[in-house]
Amino acid sequence: MHYTSLSSLKAYASITQNTDDAVLADEIEWAENVFRHNTGCTFYAQTVQDEFARQPFVDRYGFLWLTSQQAAPVTGVSTISIRDLVRSDRVWRTLTWDVDDLILPVQITDNITPDAWTVRVYPNNTTLLPCAAGQIQAKWTYAAGFTVTPPSLEAIINRLAFWHYKLREVPYGRLTTQDMGIVAVPEGVPPDMVESMNHWRRMV
Repeated sequence: MHYTSLSSLKAYASITQNTDDAVLADEIEWAENVFRHNTGCTFYAQTVQDEFARQPFVDRYGFLWLTSQQAAPVTGVSTISIRDLVRSDRVWRTLTWDVDDLILPVQITDNITPDAWTVRVYPNNTTLLPCAAGQIQAKWTYAAGFTVTPPSLEAIINRLAFWHYKLREVPYGRLTTQDMGIVAVPEGVPPDMVESMNHWRRMV
């Protein structure tokens, strides 16, 4: 699953010829790998099965807070199991809940929100006592991601891919000898591109 397409990248870069299509496809792959490495997450529509939630806890009202690790935004939850580490539970307990007691992230189709990884659920088959992260384990199966890539995300990938594609024309990130001597050219993704990717990182 890709966040952009060859035709989208070529339109962004105003490239009309087909001679570099294979190279541009590789640049899309490179850009998406950089993006995944920076954010630690994926955003295409998918189902994640039996993932251990990140630092689950129960608040004073009995809501279990779950944070996804692999994908966002969370759009649905199908199963949740917990173990109370304080009581040294060895058996996973499966939770059930009413539809109105599952609080999903705000669903915005064209961007990511700070709560996109977080879900709250109030079980109807057991009463959960307040506990801190590290006192409870939770694993869950959930649906996440965008069915249509947000334009802001597509633009990030296009810009990264085109930037890296244009590096073929300059000795970027290494020493080069020119008429006036040796010039050191800086390396690494430009800071403004990094900043645009940081917007898509999980904040908790």
